[in-house]
Amino acid sequence: MELFIGIMSGTSLDGIDAVLVETDGDRVTLLARTNSPFEPTLRHRLLTLAGGGAVTARQWGELDTELGQAYAAVTTKLLRESGHSAGQIRA
Repeated sequence: MELFIGIMSGTSLDGIDAVLVETDGDRVTLLARTNSPFEPTLRHRLLTLAGGGAVTARQWGELDTELGQAYAAVTTKLLRESGHSAGQIRA
C-alpha cells in the first residue's frame, strides 16, 4: 500500500483542499482530509489575475511563491492532523 496526497483549489478560490489516500493500485481509501481558506489578500490577488488583470513578472513570481507556500502549509497541516510524516508519502 502506498500513500498519496491530492491538493487543489477550485475556481471560487475560497481555499485549498487536501486529501491523503492509500492505494494498492486498484482500490483507493481516503485516510484524511483538510482544508484551509486563502488569506484574503492572496485570494484577492488570485481573483484579479483570474479575471484577466495584468501583473508584472515580479508580481507573478511573488504570487507563485506565495501560492506555493500556502499549498505547503496545507500539506503540513494534513500530515500533522493525520499523524503521518512526509517520508511516508509516495507522491
